[in-house]
Amino acid sequence: MAATTPPTLPLRRPPPQTQQVPPEAMEFSHRERLKILFTLWDLDNSGYIEVPEFVLGLRKLQGDGGGGGGSSDGGTSSSSTHDIDVAIEQTVRLMVRFDQDGDQRLNQEEFCLAMQQFAHTMYISLHELIDFMVVESALRDNNERDEQYVQNLKRQLLRRVRESQQQYQQQQRRQQRRHHHQQHHHQPQNRPQWINNILSFRSTASSVSAMSMKST
Repeated sequence: MAATTPPTLPLRRPPPQTQQVPPEAMEFSHRERLKILFTLWDLDNSGYIEVPEFVLGLRKLQGDGGGGGGSSDGGTSSSSTHDIDVAIEQTVRLMVRFDQDGDQRLNQEEFCLAMQQFAHTMYISLHELIDFMVVESALRDNNERDEQYVQNLKRQLLRRVRESQQQYQQQQRRQQRRHHHQQHHHQPQNRPQWINNILSFRSTASSVSAMSMKST
């Protein structure tokens, strides 16, 4: 009897920038089922999804995530390597945005929010994404070659996530300073002329008063 292959989930290329989904938009049932997926991806039962675990989990979206995909000499095939590289890019983006405490791993709450945003970014309903990923993760073990490949990259992955987080935080601080500066120096565009006259008179009067005090 031939083994049945689970259906692949159609993915569409996301736009360059997407709006973040508010956390309160997640249904309770989705959150509970994401906890099941969290348990399946938490390979070492640490209570966290670490970077390699996240890469291997997202790798399953790219096609054959277990059993096949190896090269004839026992290595990782070029197509499998490409799929892992795609999963790495997705992992880095999600880690940067949702690893709130900066420890390069996701707790359950961070994981739920990250997967919610991932579904939104990929134009997939969260319900369909969870169903697909739970089935894929439950039925298919990770490819041993893929696991070894990702583990060999672990230190590089952690360093890349950490550096990306630092760059993201610096960018956020620059934006906050710019926003604060704009608010501080903001002048209403449609302010009546008589208000400008009063402000101009006040400034002139203050200058004249200061000069008079100096001369005396």
